[in-house]
Amino acid sequence: MRRLAPLAVAGLAAAYFASFLTYGVNLEDEGSLLHGIARTLGGELPYVDFHTGYTPGVFYLNAGLLHLFGRSVVPVRAALAVVNAATVGLLFALARPLAGGALAAAAALGYAAFLPFFAGEFASFNIPYPAWYAGAAWLATQAAFDRWVAGARPGALLAAGLGAGVAFAFKPNAGVLAVLACALALGLLAAGDGDPDRRAGRALLVLVALALVVLLARALVALLTLDTDWLAFPMIAAAPLALAAGRLLIARARVPHAGRLVPALALVALGAALATLPWLAYLLARLGPVRFASDVLLLGSGAERVYATPYPEPRAFPAGWAPLAAAALVGVAVLGLAAERGRVARGTALATAAAGASALGVLVALVARMPEGLRRSVLWQVEETGFFLVPALGLAGVVVALRRLRGHLGAEGPRWLVGLVFALVMYVQLYPRVDSMHLVLAVPSALVLGAGAAARVARAWERALGVAAGRLTTAVAAAAGALAVTAALPNAAALLGAQTVLASAALPVHAEARHAADLRALGALLDYLGPRLAPGAPLFGFPAVALVPFALDRPTPTSHDYFFPGRPDHRAEAEVVRALAAARPRYLVTLNRRLGFFEDAPAYYFILRAFVHEHYALAARFGRYDVLAWRGAEPPAEVPAETPPAPSERAAVLAGLAEPDRELRRSAVAAFLAGAKDAAGVGPLALAWAPDEASRLLLVRNLGESGDERVLPFLVEVLPSPGRRLRVEAAGALNLLTLRAGAERYLLGGDGSRLAAAVRRMAGELSPGALRGWLADPELRERAGVFVAHALAATGDRAAAPVLEALLQEERRAYLRVAAAEALIELGHAERLCDLVETLAVPLHEVQDVVPSALLDAARTHPEALAECLGRGLAHPAPLVREASAWIAGAAGAGALAPALRRALDDGSPAVRIAAAWAAGQLRDGAARAALAALAGGPDPELGAFATEAVARIDGLAS
Repeated sequence: MRRLAPLAVAGLAAAYFASFLTYGVNLEDEGSLLHGIARTLGGELPYVDFHTGYTPGVFYLNAGLLHLFGRSVVPVRAALAVVNAATVGLLFALARPLAGGALAAAAALGYAAFLPFFAGEFASFNIPYPAWYAGAAWLATQAAFDRWVAGARPGALLAAGLGAGVAFAFKPNAGVLAVLACALALGLLAAGDGDPDRRAGRALLVLVALALVVLLARALVALLTLDTDWLAFPMIAAAPLALAAGRLLIARARVPHAGRLVPALALVALGAALATLPWLAYLLARLGPVRFASDVLLLGSGAERVYATPYPEPRAFPAGWAPLAAAALVGVAVLGLAAERGRVARGTALATAAAGASALGVLVALVARMPEGLRRSVLWQVEETGFFLVPALGLAGVVVALRRLRGHLGAEGPRWLVGLVFALVMYVQLYPRVDSMHLVLAVPSALVLGAGAAARVARAWERALGVAAGRLTTAVAAAAGALAVTAALPNAAALLGAQTVLASAALPVHAEARHAADLRALGALLDYLGPRLAPGAPLFGFPAVALVPFALDRPTPTSHDYFFPGRPDHRAEAEVVRALAAARPRYLVTLNRRLGFFEDAPAYYFILRAFVHEHYALAARFGRYDVLAWRGAEPPAEVPAETPPAPSERAAVLAGLAEPDRELRRSAVAAFLAGAKDAAGVGPLALAWAPDEASRLLLVRNLGESGDERVLPFLVEVLPSPGRRLRVEAAGALNLLTLRAGAERYLLGGDGSRLAAAVRRMAGELSPGALRGWLADPELRERAGVFVAHALAATGDRAAAPVLEALLQEERRAYLRVAAAEALIELGHAERLCDLVETLAVPLHEVQDVVPSALLDAARTHPEALAECLGRGLAHPAPLVREASAWIAGAAGAGALAPALRRALDDGSPAVRIAAAWAAGQLRDGAARAALAALAGGPDPELGAFATEAVARIDGLAS
């Protein structure tokens, strides 16, 4: 029975996953992956025929499934249910020796329960993210290594290497880190005094530590410069680096272990090579070393910069609950262990724990508001707690490990040490995209360690209190299980009641009818395009709607179908436009709202945007989906305005505002505004319907997302509130409204300037003195500075210039410098365009995504000043500034910059030369023709293609 327990746990998880097999669909990530799988099935090659940031395992495995079982999402999800169930089973098997069966089951099934699920939209475990497959391979690697440490034959190390290689085949960083985890564990075991391999073991520890530093180099720079993401490096890297350093310097006792170091390393390397070398060799030969390093290994690709998000930095509530919860759990553990060892009296430990619990309860009563409801608020904080509890657990484990490595590790010590190593190194996968989804992917090994730590603390409290052995352990397992049920059980409600089914052979998915507005819109979109697109006719989507061509079984005409700002970059963007000009797809699908992570994509991709606006017009609209047709192919659509909803009752509106479904929240806001009628009515209705702080917070959050200018006066009225929470929420809502107004101006489906104009008009009626006062407040400047800066410009307050100048010169946060420069330009200080150009040296989204389009807007009002500033940019010492300036100069048609662009054709940076070639072609600079013709025949094929295109434009052979 004991041997069957992992299978039983995996079976329970599989049943849970399978129950949602056809539930919902994710437009962006799932669509892109499914379309890539379909392209692979059709004979296209990843990296060559279509772009991907993943190694090819996910595409070929699932293409094989589609080949065997038909072109449908169902076999992909069925296989994924098995993979994720295997992860849960492996997690249980690894945790059971450390924690016992009950806690191991709670940890494993709790992991399944907390996988993100979005009512009416999708279940994350249904999306074929390569991380799911890599996670299962990671735990298989850990299980094989654990078996070797426990006394298995050396073949277990070969299996561990195979697991790492399989992980690499799906997700590069997972495979590399799995090999590093094996190497770190082997080095720790061999580095003790008197060990025959101690020198090699210590050298291996140094190499692993250096590898981790290289992988996290950007985070280390942020720490050393105290940049905005300074917290990432210590939270992620401190524990594994401390473990390696401590073993090298202070904890050097010898640890008995099987075999010698070099043969063990060789077996791991052999296993990894068997799973990777054949296809890596093929891709290296096919792509060449430069593209292979960039596209497959992501070295020098900039992916780390593009996808990076900062580590959570809690400075106040509600963000403070997660670190407080982590600290409370650490405190309980410390008290229990101290009481067990007699360092703290039992009564003192109990009194301290009771006092801490009471203080926490009082704090909850005083501070907690939970506007979205108790369950959702608690589960959010549980998820966020991992960002602080895992590093604390890791550091505690390192302290225990180093103490034991100074003396006797114990019989089970090596297995525990291996669990610690894999937990620490797996957590490095959280970087660079530090968010709750990637936290889920980075913690399975930490859950193994955490289950063991929870069991150890429970035993300590049992001994300290004189409780029968196992009772507290069972209680902890029961509490963890109850939390898992609380997280998972409401998801089952999505399967109950009336369902809306998508009539698609490739996507036979469903969602509950009340949450299915987006699914119905998607179905209408497919019904519209299906009969209008001949088989094989190309269909282009932006920014990430490849789900549509997948569902219709139509090709896309470009190698890119996932436009996250910065990846593809402007070079690839220009190539996409070249392909679109050649293919001239009849239809283009885009979004008019809810772009999510892609909110700034229309602003970033200004070359594509200009091409689309020139050649396409809106043909149809279905919910948030816009269909654009090639001009002349169909008559322009007359999209009727949305019918305003009838006013609803207070209870119904507040319930809608608390919904996780964004479409239902949007409808609730619309109903509230229908009741308010106009801007003047928002405040009185808010006072009547949301009189307490919790409901007012809920309302303010949703009004900030609304994109309706009528809410602006009310939010401004709330901003000076005495309560910090409301003040901060209102400030964030105003910033969000301002940013949305700016982003909507660049949507591909039509003129989105209405909101920006309305916000500017209403902001212009505010008191300049009050606005300047808010900008002087550090917290309001951080939270609402973008809105305040643009509002000052809207008021025409020239007295604000010194305040904005100070913000521009003294502020470290790039987004506030950009806002200050834009406001000064609007107030007539055209010379500040040069400051905007200067910010292009900052490789952050708040600059690179929006500043080029802002400069292009300025070309209409300040062409001479812009040309002068871009000229300085073309001579800037930073290649990133020179490159961006060249792209902008070409897009702006800045003929005055033709001589500077000709000089840039000889720039030392290939990226600058490519941008300059493209710009010279856009300007049709005949004086550059000879230089471009020479580059067209040069050794760089990418530069040659751009130069050839530019010559064709100059010669009038291309538009």
